[in-house]
Amino acid sequence: MSFDLIDPIKKNNLPLDILEAAFNPILIHNREGEILFINKEYLKLFNVTCLEIDTKNVADFYDVSNTVNLSEILFSITADGHWEGEIFERINDVLLNLKIDSRLVHSEDGASDYIIRFAQNISIEKKLKEGERFKIAIQHSHEIIFMTDSDGVINYINPEFEKFYGYSKDEVIGKTPRILKSGMMSESFYNDFWQKLRSGQNCDEEMVNQTRRGQFITVMASISPFYDDSNNITGFISIQRDITEQKRNEEITRRALDRAEESDNLKTAFLNQMSHEIRTPLNSILGFMSIMEEEMISKGNTHLVQYFASINRSASRLQRTIEDILSMSSIQIGNFYTSATRINLEEVIRLLMEDFKSLSEEKGLEFVFYNRSKSCFVTADSYSIINSFQHLIDNALKFTNKGKVEITIYEQDENLCVAVKDTGIGISKDYMDKLFKPFTQEEVGYNRRYDGNGLGLALTKEYLRLNHAQIYVESEKGTGTTFTVVFYGVD
Repeated sequence: MSFDLIDPIKKNNLPLDILEAAFNPILIHNREGEILFINKEYLKLFNVTCLEIDTKNVADFYDVSNTVNLSEILFSITADGHWEGEIFERINDVLLNLKIDSRLVHSEDGASDYIIRFAQNISIEKKLKEGERFKIAIQHSHEIIFMTDSDGVINYINPEFEKFYGYSKDEVIGKTPRILKSGMMSESFYNDFWQKLRSGQNCDEEMVNQTRRGQFITVMASISPFYDDSNNITGFISIQRDITEQKRNEEITRRALDRAEESDNLKTAFLNQMSHEIRTPLNSILGFMSIMEEEMISKGNTHLVQYFASINRSASRLQRTIEDILSMSSIQIGNFYTSATRINLEEVIRLLMEDFKSLSEEKGLEFVFYNRSKSCFVTADSYSIINSFQHLIDNALKFTNKGKVEITIYEQDENLCVAVKDTGIGISKDYMDKLFKPFTQEEVGYNRRYDGNGLGLALTKEYLRLNHAQIYVESEKGTGTTFTVVFYGVD
């Protein structure tokens, strides 16, 4: 024995020959963990001798990642003189799961104590229980599972495999997974796949297999190797999940997206072509009409001025309608792009008021603007913001026959607001829900009093949305309407 027996064992005249001859593995140590005695059965567990043990302290045997430490055991023993439980011990790279029964023994003179522990190896028992649990789990799993030996010969299939592929155990056991080949995968795929497995890699692959009935199915297969105690591959386990429906849906979605993209491309091409084909001749017509108007006036035909004014108004209306339709179409197919710049809203409003000045004077309306904000700058897309306020001012003047149109810039809760208020015909409560929908108007039919394409407010709301702003409306039939645009979080 390589460990010297010290007191209190000598003083108590323990029958060491009996302990040495016991069939149970026995180890004795003091409170500090110093080993006083180990019998042959204990050493047999780890296939070592006393001379091969490097340490003289039992605490160094404990596998700290899997077990309690010595102090915990000693504390429990101190409480009632007994400790029973499971621990993991490692000696010379052999790790065992032991069931330990430890008892505290006092010396006769009370000078010192020691702990005697009886061990039982439950590693194999644990593995058997874990194996049983594993077997139950795969038997009841909804995944498709089969196992092979190291040569790829199938030695186990679970009930889900039989149900899914239509093969019985007798038809599969002893065969290789080649019985599932569909011919849809290349031979090089299988060769590379097998090489990865033989090298110890875990493989996750999509495969197209064939059932016993000849049906092609797609599975996501996860294959992992089994190892023995010497780290040699002894077999493989394959866990498969049916993704046939998923792949079919993905293909349907992909085709739908391709068709949608093709449709969007056609729409974009159509819009671009229409924009060119309509705007180009219209610009030419307007240009030559301007030249003709100047020529007629220079020759003294002033009575024709009103006709040219009517032509210009109609042409402008047509041009505005085309612009609105093309812009709304671009927004709906996601082909309308904005470019943010720093904009002075006061300048925008004043320029637009100049454009609409003649219309307000023609109708005899009071047209006023108030700036009650310290700063009028916002970061937004210039084109869409200008068009938004153009539509709002145009509507206010169009639907107001007497009174005034008032535009106010002001601050509220750190937000910049622009209100366009009129004393016009107002909007009924029943129509409010349809106000911002494309191609809708409160008055419809050939007898309507006001022209328009029903796109102005719908476009305005979309323009503002693209610029992270919102529009609100308050109106009373016969009294007037106020549209308020809010730009949030403006510095």
